[in-house]
Amino acid sequence: MHISIPNMGGTVAHPREYFIWIGLFTLVLLSVINAVINKSFILPSYLKYFIAYVILILSTGIFNPIINIDIFTINILRLIGALIIWLSIHQFDFNKKAKENVLLIIIASAVIESIMVMFKFFVNSYYIHSFGIGF
Repeated sequence: MHISIPNMGGTVAHPREYFIWIGLFTLVLLSVINAVINKSFILPSYLKYFIAYVILILSTGIFNPIINIDIFTINILRLIGALIIWLSIHQFDFNKKAKENVLLIIIASAVIESIMVMFKFFVNSYYIHSFGIGF
C-alpha cells in the first residue's frame, strides 16, 4: 500500500513493513484462537490506565486544532492498533522468561527501526548537501 499523504513526506507502508504486518496479524489471530479455545479473555489489571492514556491522546483533538487530519487519523489508527496488539499479547500464558523475550524482541525491533531511520536521514542529508541529489 503506497499511498502518498500530502505534507507527511513519504508513504504509509514500505515494502519491509509487509513482514511486520503479517507477523502482527498472525499474533492477533493466534491470540483470538487461544481466547476462543480457552473460552476466556484475559484483561490486564492495569487496563484502566492504558484506556485513560488512549482517552487523553484522543482528547488532544478536542483542545488543540487538528492541522492535518490525515496525520491525526494515522496516529489514532496506530494507537488503536497498539491497544489491540497489547491485549493480544496478554492472551498468552507466558512465564517470566518468555515475557522478557517478548519485551527484548519489541525493544530490538524498535532499535533496528530507529537505526534505519537515522541512517536514511543522515545519508540522505549528506548526499543532498554534498552532491545536490537525494534518494
